Amino acid sequence: GSPVHLLVSADQGLMVSFRGALALKERLDLPAPVAKPCDACEKPCLTACPARALTGNGYDVPACHSHLDSEAGTPCMTGGCLVRRACPVSERYARLPEQSAYHMSRFHGAG
Repeated sequence: GSPVHLLVSADQGLMVSFRGALALKERLDLPAPVAKPCDACEKPCLTACPARALTGNGYDVPACHSHLDSEAGTPCMTGGCLVRRACPVSERYARLPEQSAYHMSRFHGAG
């Protein structure tokens, strides 16, 4: 299949995700793109994943789920994805560990 890539928000870092898509018949005029937060970043997200599920080529969802099934995946399940937490932009976005644990349970429960 096609590689999965992560969306990095200029305001929320990796603390935003969309689990759906819209198909429209008409073409929409989009606003001008803003500076990408990753361009000047050292990209700690690429080395934060203990399962090495995130690389410059995309995100290996099955590897992530396998890790989450293991005891070593407990910190990700209870405190949130280590990749998302490593993002400097994400650090500025206030999310409680309980919120991250909820979102991880929804993500992993759907896998």
